[in-house]
Amino acid sequence: MTAYEACPGVDEWRAGIERIAAEDPFAAHGVAEYVITTPAPGRVRPALAPLLTQDG
Repeated sequence: MTAYEACPGVDEWRAGIERIAAEDPFAAHGVAEYVITTPAPGRVRPALAPLLTQDG
């Protein structure tokens, strides 16, 4: 199991967040640019990595 499999719906959330960021007036007029980053829990907290790779 990967971190993304452990968090169902991440792709849908990301698409929604990217849409909202693109509709921001500052981004729409080229004043701002957003970069959406999805952290991998095992990289943020290495102690979680074994838990995220176990089945079940």
